[in-house]
Formats: sequence, C-alpha cells, structure tokens
Amino acid sequence: MAKRDEIGAHVKLAFDNLRSVKALGFSDRNSCMILFYAAENLLMASFKAENIHNSQWRGSAQHQLDRMVDLLPDECFVKDQLRSLDPLTAYATTYRYPTVSGKAVKPMNSEDTRKMATTLASLVSKYCKYYGIDLKKQSPRSLHAKPMRADDVDQTPKPSGPGI
Repeated sequence: MAKRDEIGAHVKLAFDNLRSVKALGFSDRNSCMILFYAAENLLMASFKAENIHNSQWRGSAQHQLDRMVDLLPDECFVKDQLRSLDPLTAYATTYRYPTVSGKAVKPMNSEDTRKMATTLASLVSKYCKYYGIDLKKQSPRSLHAKPMRADDVDQTPKPSGPGI
C-alpha cells in the first residue's frame, strides 16, 4: 500500500509543479527549475515501481536526470521521453547560484521551457493513465505498482483526474 501511496504522491507533486509553471509563465526564470523537480518526481515514481531503492540513485545520480534515467530498464516505455528532459538538470544544480564572477545564470528561453512543460504534461498524463491516479484527490494512490511496460498499457485503468 505504501508503494502505491508514494507513486500517487510523486505524480501529484509533478502535476502541481506543472500548475505552478503555468501560473508563473514560461518566461519566469524559476519555471525551468520547477520543471526539473516535476521530472525528478516522475522518475522517483518509476523507481518505486521498479524497486530501485533510494541508495541506488541518491549517490552519484542525485539531481542528474541522465544518470537517473540510466537506472531505468529499457523496457520502461517512458524512458526515452524522460531522457529528453536532461537539459533541465542544470537548472536544479548550477542555476540556483551565481557564477564565480557574480553573474546570474541565464534561464532557459521561454520556447524551450514551454517544450519541456509540454513533454512533462504528456508524461504526467501517461503516468495517470497507467497507474489510474486521480489528481483531484489531495493524496492520490495508484491502483497498482507495476513497472511501466508497453505490453501493459491497454490493460491499465483510465485516468480520472483533471486535464493538464
């Protein structure tokens, strides 16, 4: 049961992050950083379903989306989409602080931020559909905790949450 609770919570947090980005706008310098956390939450939901323990990704892979994605098996049908979000990694690490010369790092341009948000919205929808997560609930629970496999897609519950 706890596994299903965690999967639901990670997907809900990713959805809430997307809502925050929508409210801030794609040109806000913090939007790309918030999108990183949405991506990380989706990865953490996948790790829970794949039985990939925190110790496997919290070390050298922490806050490195490419390394986190590498931990997923190739059979995970969202792996390639998650991999496309790797440019967000910089916005969770070096972006948060000024350079050594005291300059603020330039944010991602609004069009690239929009593309990342669109990819993440698509992923959140896939997670909701696959896991049967109701985003209208404050603390949604997934209906199952099976790893995401293409051959299971047609047998999974339909989403019941609000559109993204």
